[in-house]
Amino acid sequence: MMKLWHTKRCVAPEWDCLHCVAQLQKQVQSEGDLFSPENKDTSIALLQALETLAGAMKVDVADRSYRSNFSRNYRNILPDAGRCYRVEVLEAAISNTAEIWVNGSKFEFSDEVVSYAHELQLQWFTLSEEIQQWSRLKGDIMLPGDIIGGLRCTLRKLDMAWATFERTYITELIKIEAAARKILVQSIAKERKLQVMEELFQSGFRSPVYWEAAFDNLQAILVRCISQLNASANSQGKGRSDLHVGILMAAKAVLEQRNHDCRDRGGARSVAALLAAGVQDSFHAMRLHLREVAHCVERVDPQLCNNPVLVEHLLAWERSWELGLRYLLKPELLTCLEDLAAEVLAAQRLLPELQGMCEDSDVEFFLILPRLLWLRFLSEPLKQKELIRSLLPQHFTLDDAHNDELEGLRERFCEVEKAHSGCRSALWEALVRRAVRGVCCKGLQAQPGSLAQAMDNLMRDLEGWSIKLQRQNPEDWNQCCHIIMQALL
Repeated sequence: MMKLWHTKRCVAPEWDCLHCVAQLQKQVQSEGDLFSPENKDTSIALLQALETLAGAMKVDVADRSYRSNFSRNYRNILPDAGRCYRVEVLEAAISNTAEIWVNGSKFEFSDEVVSYAHELQLQWFTLSEEIQQWSRLKGDIMLPGDIIGGLRCTLRKLDMAWATFERTYITELIKIEAAARKILVQSIAKERKLQVMEELFQSGFRSPVYWEAAFDNLQAILVRCISQLNASANSQGKGRSDLHVGILMAAKAVLEQRNHDCRDRGGARSVAALLAAGVQDSFHAMRLHLREVAHCVERVDPQLCNNPVLVEHLLAWERSWELGLRYLLKPELLTCLEDLAAEVLAAQRLLPELQGMCEDSDVEFFLILPRLLWLRFLSEPLKQKELIRSLLPQHFTLDDAHNDELEGLRERFCEVEKAHSGCRSALWEALVRRAVRGVCCKGLQAQPGSLAQAMDNLMRDLEGWSIKLQRQNPEDWNQCCHIIMQALL
């Protein structure tokens, strides 16, 4: 006996929706990965068409009341109890990665999330196969009723699997994001407490003695938080975590002793004051940014390095504090920089074109500066010994003496001094002119040809040492150049 099948004609809008889903699915498959950036718009359109198909076939919407418990950020993305299929959720289920790395730390999803992701994968691929199969039929065909029911059942299973995975996945994702933002939240909280204490002091509140200690302690904690934040988020810099509150205290001590815009040693800006102002200004700017972010923490990308404004502030903070660590906490190096700035300023007065090179950041200036540093070291070794040693430590012995190579350069300089019979200032002018212009000074008193030859020998050797100075520790040398230029401008 022939079995009779109940039939139902699949007409618009069901058939049109099914055809649209099939076409979009075919387009995505032909173009490659469903989740590739090139297919983003097509993937979004596919999921929207799938929602429309489920609605046209009167498939019940799975319960999504759990969304009311999501954070504000996710409530904005998933604002109601509708299906609202998101490509990101499907991608997470298809990839089914059990762990995620955020800010250099590994977070693992629960077995429950992994299991629900597998179920959503299964329902997605099942539906994809059915849609491809039925899309080959013509729009006027009479489809068996149980096949229509089967499609509706598959859509219902997909929606339930989607809602279940979405609930567990995003709930755990919110916890992971909160943990990833923890150091930022802590920094904001410490900054706010510090701000309250400062406002009390400024209002004339006579605080007990222990409050000052509490303030210093809180400030140190804030600096540690910023340092940890820098290690997590500063992808453009080094991400240093060793910059401590001692740098800030040294900067404040310098600024309390002198105005940060004062001029020292005949017109050069105080190197110490410049560095101290940089430390304090970057710290203040970082605090202001934390106050701004406090009102919208949930909008901050938990992958902290993806927040450009935050990274910009951290980069400025790290650079200025790194200089503070290197120079403000080492008075002997700071003295060397002050002396070098004064020496270059004196050279500018002798040769005004050198000032123009500095103001224009002319490449020639960066070739001249190491020559002037070496001349200063050779004429007054104690004035620049610590700076030279920090840049070329391999040329100094354990007992603080020069090695043979450096001693050879010193001997070259002594030969020039012996060949010159005039005053010391005239020799200095001649050497500076040669370092800047590459020509010898006229009118020197010396035996015929002896001074010129000795100076040629010195400058030839000096050029090699200048290159070595720039290449041995290029980062430290570039920092030194930057500081000197800022002091002269």
